[in-house]
Amino acid sequence: DYTSQYDHGFRLHLEMENELIYEDETFIIFETGATPGFDSEFDGYKFYSLVPGMPGIATTIPDFPADLAVNALPELTDEVTVPIKVNIRLSGIYRLALHTIGDIVPGHCHALYDAELDSSVVLAPGTNYEFFSELRPEDAEPRFFLTLSPAISMVQENASCFNGEDGSATAFSEAEGNFTFRWFDASGEMLLQETEVSESTLPGLAAGFYAVEMEGESLSCGSKRMDFPIDQPEPYVNSVSGVNPDCGIATGYIN
Repeated sequence: DYTSQYDHGFRLHLEMENELIYEDETFIIFETGATPGFDSEFDGYKFYSLVPGMPGIATTIPDFPADLAVNALPELTDEVTVPIKVNIRLSGIYRLALHTIGDIVPGHCHALYDAELDSSVVLAPGTNYEFFSELRPEDAEPRFFLTLSPAISMVQENASCFNGEDGSATAFSEAEGNFTFRWFDASGEMLLQETEVSESTLPGLAAGFYAVEMEGESLSCGSKRMDFPIDQPEPYVNSVSGVNPDCGIATGYIN
C-alpha cells in the first residue's frame, strides 16, 4: 500500500465510466535521495493486469525501457513534467483523477496535457479529467503529461506581541518573470494587489488567516493560491502579591 508507505506524493487513478471494477493506478512520490532517472531503491516496475478489459496506467522516464508503477522524484523545488501512459483495452469513456499522499504543501500546481487532443487542464487533487479513448496498447506513446510545479514560496514574520499588527508575509516564485499578486484576509476581502512584480510583501498583519494568489503567463496553471496563518505570542500576564509591614517595622514586601 504505497499511500501509507510514503510520506508525500500523488496517486493517479484511472477508471472506466460505469465500470468501477475496471480501474488502475500509478504513484508519483517525492523522496530525499531520489533522482529524475530510475532509482532501484525507490522506483517500482509496472506490471499490467492480465484481466481482459482491465485498463492500465503508468509513468515513464525518458530513455528508460520499462514503465513504472512508482516513480520517485527529488523534492519538488523546480517544475517537472512526468509522461503518463494509458493502456486501454476497451473503447469508452475514462476518468483520470489525482489524489495527494501525505503532507503535500498546499498551493502546488498540477497541469495535465492531453497530447491526443492538444489541450491542457488544471488537475486539482480530488478532481477528475474525463476522456474518450479507442484501444491503446501498452507500447503506445504517452498520451498525457503531468506538469508539477512548486507551491508559492513564502517568507512570514509573526506579530511580535499579543494584539500586535507588525506581522508580514512575502510571496515569490521560482518561475521566471513578473506576476500579479493579490492578498486577502479571512473574509475574502482583498487587502493588496501588485502587478508586474517578481515578489510581493503584505505588511502590518495582526494574528489571523490570510491568502495570496499569484498569476502569470510563465505559470503552468496560470495562477496559484496559498492560505497561511500569522501567529502571535501569548499575552503577558503579571501576578503581584504583597505583605503589609508591621507597625514601625519594615517587614512588608511585594512579589
